[in-house]
Amino acid sequence: MNMNNTIHMDDGRLFTKNMVPGTRVYDEELHNMRDGEHRLWDPRRSKLGSYLVKGGRHVSLEADSTVLYLGAANGTTPSHVSDIIDRGTLVGVEFSPRSFRDLVGVADRRPNLLPVLADAWQPEKYERFVGTVDLLFQDIAQRQQAAIFAKNINRFKPDQAMIAVKARSVDVAADPRSVYTAVAAEVADSTEYDMVDMLDLGPFERDHAALIFKPGTGKAPRPRPDAEIERRDEGGERDNRGGGYNERRDSRGPPPKRSFDKRGGGGRATHSPGSKPKKRYERDDDSPQRRPGRDKPDRRGWN
Repeated sequence: MNMNNTIHMDDGRLFTKNMVPGTRVYDEELHNMRDGEHRLWDPRRSKLGSYLVKGGRHVSLEADSTVLYLGAANGTTPSHVSDIIDRGTLVGVEFSPRSFRDLVGVADRRPNLLPVLADAWQPEKYERFVGTVDLLFQDIAQRQQAAIFAKNINRFKPDQAMIAVKARSVDVAADPRSVYTAVAAEVADSTEYDMVDMLDLGPFERDHAALIFKPGTGKAPRPRPDAEIERRDEGGERDNRGGGYNERRDSRGPPPKRSFDKRGGGGRATHSPGSKPKKRYERDDDSPQRRPGRDKPDRRGWN
């Protein structure tokens, strides 16, 4: 890894040399060092920062690099990238007008940061602002983030590409590791790039991972069968019946026979052996007896 204007301390803290001394972007700490003022890069507020703090070594930026940043948001991470490529160009693409206003405020003091209000689904809208791309970085929380990433890779052919995958945006119920693998496979199948690194960004970013791609054959690593078994076991053992979840197999046998006979007019309870069956109009109590159809009271009010 080669990062211009970046200091990685032994205690894990990461600093970039401030392009605009005395100015903060998101209330970060400022520290004076031998070669000037540096800004503390908070890994809890930056996917790229968390990747570097956790030991990611597959992204390199020179002072004159060109970076295409998709999902620049309020400019937190782009400001540190701007510090690194002080003689280069950073094109920050943002779709939200509210976040774009904050990004413009950050770019006002950073001549190498070019904010563009556009949709990352339409790279032809901002292609005229971009030349040769050294690093394509994407941080977009959408279900189809892999397709957006692949489309921009095919358009700009960067030397290196990094996507910060938010698993819950792709599939809220799936195992995040299976989502990362699926995204890697989709990008590799849609481009001629190979994944060279996958790093989970926890605990700084929960259910996030950084995936790094570089030009190659476009073959993504497929999960091993035993890895699939491990994921299935962790999620709870499922019933492997041939009929699936919709088929019920009851071992209790057939239901008991019903204790009534079907006659005309409905079912009647069967009488016990040796007893005389009762007529329909007979009653067990001492109340007055009625014969059907003769002594019913007239419903109109008279007999």
